Amino acid sequence: MVTSDIPSAAGAGLMTTGDAPFVSGAATPISKPTWYSYYVLGLLVLVYMFSQVDRKLPLILIESVKHDLKLSDTQIGLATGIVFTLVYSVFGIPVSRVADRYGRKAVICWSLLVWSSITGLNGLATNFWQFAMARGGVAIGESGATPSAQSLLPDFFPPRRLAMAGGIFMAASPIGYLVAVAGGGMLNDLASWRVAMMVMAVPGLLLTVLAALTIREPKRAKAVVGEIPPLWTSLLILWRIKTFRYMNFAAMASGCAVGALGSFTPAYIMRHFGYTSGHTGVSYGLLAAAAGLFGCLSGGVVADRLGDRNVRAGLWYVAAIAALSAPASIGALFSPSYGLFLALMFIPEASITAWSGPSTPIVMTLVDPRMRALASSVYLFSFMGVGFSIGPVLAGAFSDLLRPTLHADSLKWALVGIASLRILTAIYYAIAASKLKGDLARAAAPAA
Repeated sequence: MVTSDIPSAAGAGLMTTGDAPFVSGAATPISKPTWYSYYVLGLLVLVYMFSQVDRKLPLILIESVKHDLKLSDTQIGLATGIVFTLVYSVFGIPVSRVADRYGRKAVICWSLLVWSSITGLNGLATNFWQFAMARGGVAIGESGATPSAQSLLPDFFPPRRLAMAGGIFMAASPIGYLVAVAGGGMLNDLASWRVAMMVMAVPGLLLTVLAALTIREPKRAKAVVGEIPPLWTSLLILWRIKTFRYMNFAAMASGCAVGALGSFTPAYIMRHFGYTSGHTGVSYGLLAAAAGLFGCLSGGVVADRLGDRNVRAGLWYVAAIAALSAPASIGALFSPSYGLFLALMFIPEASITAWSGPSTPIVMTLVDPRMRALASSVYLFSFMGVGFSIGPVLAGAFSDLLRPTLHADSLKWALVGIASLRILTAIYYAIAASKLKGDLARAAAPAA
């Protein structure tokens, strides 16, 4: 990261652990997390969890929404895919710049307030356009929370604990998924999808108040205070970091597969195995939560425990579990029983979160502290704005296209084709791992 526009990592509070440098933007880099560090981490976990609840809630409600609003699979894919993810990603980059420049806490609190409010309003939709616009509004609210939260972690945790903190933070994703599909499914069975939307929005509004009153914005170190380079300059700097570039390619391929399977797996279970939304939400939600927690925590443990000996271990692990998830996903879709389906889906669900522990410290290390939220936002844009946008629409469109000939099996074959993209994910993460040592050395070098 040698450029005249941005101070080097060495001049911005560089610390080292093993052969991996770490950039801290805090005024006083901490050597040991305090009780308040864990308190902030706990709040950020809740914020991310409720972002996942409001994001994933429509997935368990798809069949009810589809019949009530008379939607096609393509329209469902549009609303849960392109509409949500493109809005999320497009707003994510400028909002992350606001967070880098003016503070992460304010962005997190406003984001939480906006998406929670609009989730409740989503329950009033009466047609496709209203439903899609509400999903876009939720996306605008959520766009700033995750990059801002990830940017805060290095200010509260030292390098040897950062992968662990990142893994715990991302563990909120499978927990949020469980709450969304189990809680949403049961509320849908008891009342309606509209009631589910309104009820599930309330906790986020309460959390907004708690976060606003108790999170403190860390003071920035003098070395990282100053004018942030122009957006185009910052993006070019990020593109020149080969590890970051290939991690983004991996995120695109992964997002496409994850988006398709995530959007349509509950619907597939209900269509293929004949279960209700409540039964599907609880059973598959528990499986996804357990697998997601395993992915988050195992990735963090591998990165922390093996990082001193081999800084690339975390990315190699992510590549390996992505490679295994492709045949597991396909096998699950051809399973004759629901029990075997759940067993095979453990690895694909774990792979969705396994990247979080290893990638958070790598991304935060390779970039200038003033660009951390931007780098996180770009990474999420690749996953959400590109991959996740395309996946659900492709799955829905292929399902509709194949229905006249394959009938009930049309969705299965659409998902089989897109699940194969996990192999491409593994290849790109492996290439990123091979570039990591060189990029870390350049990030630690003094500016020219």
